[in-house]
Amino acid sequence: MPKVEINLQLEGAMPAALLLNIASRNDVADGSKQYRAWEALVKQPDPKRVVEIAKVTSGWLKHTDDLKRVVYEVGLALAKQNVRYAEIAVNPTLYEGLAETLDALFAAINDGSRRVKAAWGMDIAWLLVIPREEPRRAEELVRYAKSAAGRQANIVGIILSGKEESQPTGQFERSFKQAEKQNIPRAVRAGETHQLEGVLETLESLAPNRILDARGLAASEDAMRVVAERNVAISVGATRAVKSGFVKDLGEIGLHTMLDQGIVVSVGQDMPALYETTLDNEYLKLIEAGALTQDSLEDIALNAVRGSFLEEDAKTAMIEEFKAAYAALREQEMANG
Repeated sequence: MPKVEINLQLEGAMPAALLLNIASRNDVADGSKQYRAWEALVKQPDPKRVVEIAKVTSGWLKHTDDLKRVVYEVGLALAKQNVRYAEIAVNPTLYEGLAETLDALFAAINDGSRRVKAAWGMDIAWLLVIPREEPRRAEELVRYAKSAAGRQANIVGIILSGKEESQPTGQFERSFKQAEKQNIPRAVRAGETHQLEGVLETLESLAPNRILDARGLAASEDAMRVVAERNVAISVGATRAVKSGFVKDLGEIGLHTMLDQGIVVSVGQDMPALYETTLDNEYLKLIEAGALTQDSLEDIALNAVRGSFLEEDAKTAMIEEFKAAYAALREQEMANG
């Protein structure tokens, strides 16, 4: 089943075996008294500490070749799941010791993505993370996303991510308005802590094109109406929602409820390595739990295309390609009984 992934964060998708290999080659243990504790968390991630783990392990990458390897392996894992296109968030503040400039950082990143394209035919685009903890960096990162260098680096948008309680959402309003005026696509991870209130504040202050998590949205008809009217795409991670305690079971996410309200809702996973899942597993779990039917699964998969930051003609072509593939799969299933 061909798919698109629009929820992924690079720092949470790095394969454990590769991270440990990089740490060994870079002698990370020699400079860290806590290395063994972090090594154990990489092997058996604690869902409550995934953000910490991602930040620490990103620091194990010391050379641009490390980053190239990581990007290739992340892309390979997606390609094996028949993901045709992915928009992956990258937090540049985590790699400042690795690359002196954003140009150098994305040169390494895109070396990896070009290898993925050449070997597997899968396209990767990038979202520039604005960390909530660093509002002063927001305008700088917006400028880079809009610059010729940013476009050449295949940066297709920005994403505000991080702990909601670290800074008021209003701190980023100016930067997001600047991005909106410059037609830069905008995503926000919202609702993790502040739930529906955080989602509503995001809608009003930041005017995003896409919201990730959107915890509490499915419980509010008024909020869902606003999201549908503004054509804001929603992307949720099923395993993340359960392991983080957002919901007790997968049905509580409310995917059918949002679909019925006309919301462009899709399923992805921001940190598959740390939540120990894959996009294929997310789809399978939702089907097995009765949270999706086969028909609604196809709608969800197509919504990932609709909610992406691809150009409209590229979206249309991909949707038609996917619909044809899904129809062929249904015919094959019927023929096989």
